[in-house]
Amino acid sequence: MVRLSLPKFAINYARRQKYMREKHGHYQINGKSVNGPRILTKKGIQIENPQTYIHPPKPEWKPTRKLPNDFRLQRFIKPKKEEQKTSWNVLPEVNFTEGLDQACLLTKTQGFHELPKQVQNLMGKYSVQNQDECVKEAISRSQIWDSTVEKLPKYRDLANVGFRYPRMYGIPDKTSAQVLLTRFLHMCQSMCLQFSELATDRRVIYKPATETMYNFRGEKIYIKFTNDFMICGYNPLSQPGDKRMIQESINHNLHDMYPILPTVDLQPIAENKFINNGVFKEQKLPWSNPQISFRVNPTGRPKKYQGYNLMTTFGLALTEARNKYNIENTPLDIPITLININLSFDTINFLVFQLNTMDFQNEDGIKNFAWFDSEKLFTKTYCQPWLEPRVNGQLVFKPPEFSDYNKKAFEKFLALYLYDYDKPNAL
Repeated sequence: MVRLSLPKFAINYARRQKYMREKHGHYQINGKSVNGPRILTKKGIQIENPQTYIHPPKPEWKPTRKLPNDFRLQRFIKPKKEEQKTSWNVLPEVNFTEGLDQACLLTKTQGFHELPKQVQNLMGKYSVQNQDECVKEAISRSQIWDSTVEKLPKYRDLANVGFRYPRMYGIPDKTSAQVLLTRFLHMCQSMCLQFSELATDRRVIYKPATETMYNFRGEKIYIKFTNDFMICGYNPLSQPGDKRMIQESINHNLHDMYPILPTVDLQPIAENKFINNGVFKEQKLPWSNPQISFRVNPTGRPKKYQGYNLMTTFGLALTEARNKYNIENTPLDIPITLININLSFDTINFLVFQLNTMDFQNEDGIKNFAWFDSEKLFTKTYCQPWLEPRVNGQLVFKPPEFSDYNKKAFEKFLALYLYDYDKPNAL
C-alpha cells in the first residue's frame, strides 16, 4: 500500500494568486484582496496600463523624401590599404656573402685590420696583479669547474669523419663564454686601485636593448639587438682617427658587389614606422655616454660574427648621434667612438668603431672607420681514441686537453678597457 503526504497534493495558492494578479490586477477593500478591474469598472474608474509610461511606444518612421522608382544602392568599395614598404632586418644569424667587406659597404665604413695606435701603446703597459695566473684560472673555471651539466652537441673529428663519439655532457660553449666574460670584467675592474676614474666615472649596465633604422640608398635597414653588458661614462670616448684621416677617407673606394645587392643576406620585413630607441631613450643621465659593449658569440663562428658586431655597433652609434645632434644625411662635426668586444669560448674579437657621417645615400664623401682584431685565447683538443691503445679490447676516451695559451688576448682586452682612462692616481 502506497502512502502519500498531503503537501504533495496541496493546492498552490501562491501560484494561483500570482496568476490572478497578472490577469485581473490586484485591489484591496478593507484589507481583503478582490478582483480589481471588475469593481473599478463598476465605479467608472478608467484603468490604464503602467507599461505605457515605462516603455512608451515608438513613433512610426516616415521617410524624409521619396526615392525615385529607378533608385539603386551604390556598390560597396573596399578602402585601399596603405602600401607597406619592405625593410631589411639584420639577424644575429646573418651570414654575409662577402663577409666584413659587405658589412663595411652597408655601413659606409673603411676597415683596418689592426687596433688603433692609441690602443696598441697601452698593450703590456699595465697589467693586473698575477695576470696570467688569473686568466688561466678563468679559463679553468669556464671549461672545467663550472657546475653546469647539459647535453652537448655531437662532435665530429675531421681526421676521422666516420668515427662517432659517444654523447657527451658538460658545459655548453655559450655558458663557458659567459663565465669567461664575467671573470675578465672583474679582473679589469680591479684596476680601479690604480685608476680611480674607473670606479667613479663609469657604470656597468646589464642587458641594454637598442633598436634603430636608417636609409641605405633608398632601402630601410632595421637593427635590433641586446648586449650582455655595456659600460657608460660621464664623457664620450675620444676619436682614434684625426681630422686629416677623416678627409683622406673621401678617396677610399668601398667594396663593389655588383650585380648582387648588399641587402641580399638580410631578412625582409614589413615596417613603415621610423624607429630610433637608444639605451636610455628619453632619460638624460650624466653617465649616459656608451663606451664599451660586450657580447657573447652564440654562433661559434668568430670570424663570421664580426660582420654582425659591426652592424650592431654602428646602430648604437647612430642612436647616440641622433639623440645628441638630431641630424640626418650630413657629416658629424664631433665623431662618436664606440668599442665592442665579443667572446666565444676560446676566441675574443675586438672592434673600435668611429662614426664620422650620417650620409648613406651614395658611396661618395666621408667614410666611417672600423678597426678589427681577433685573438685566440687557447686551443681545445679532443682525444682521438682510434690512435690510442685499447684497454680490454675497448676504446679509451680521455677528457679534452687545453694548450697554446695566448696572453696577448687579455692584454688587448685590458688595453681597450683602459682606453681614455690611463691616467694614474695622483700621489
